[in-house]
Amino acid sequence: MARRAVLVPLGVTLAFLYLPIAVLVVMSFNASGSPYSWSGFTLDWYAALAGDREILGGLANTLVVAVGATAFSVVLGTLLAIGLDRYVRVALLDALALGPAVAPDIVVAIGLLVFYATVGLTLGLHSVLLAHVAFGTALVAAVVK
Repeated sequence: MARRAVLVPLGVTLAFLYLPIAVLVVMSFNASGSPYSWSGFTLDWYAALAGDREILGGLANTLVVAVGATAFSVVLGTLLAIGLDRYVRVALLDALALGPAVAPDIVVAIGLLVFYATVGLTLGLHSVLLAHVAFGTALVAAVVK
């Protein structure tokens, strides 16, 4: 009985989270322009998506940020974890190094925006990459340490 008491809310929660995604995926193959009526299967929407230069540019930017942030975060986070473990025995520095990982994302984002404005850094792909590296470095350091 106790197991069912846990499984029912879990099932409802998972359905609430994933059912809209499943509906969106199914309706992306709908030939109709309306999301409320099904008029047949088509791949036309995906062909239009693949031919859109703005979408492809956004995909390229996403890949640059993902690969770049991952590479820099792994290197910097590993070095930070090794340095904190071998050379520094101060709990305050551990807390500061892992701060971006435990702080709410919006707080980190606002802090970085204020920092960028203070140092005169323009917003763009490089500032997004730096923000992801700052967040990822803390996560890597926490895992490696």
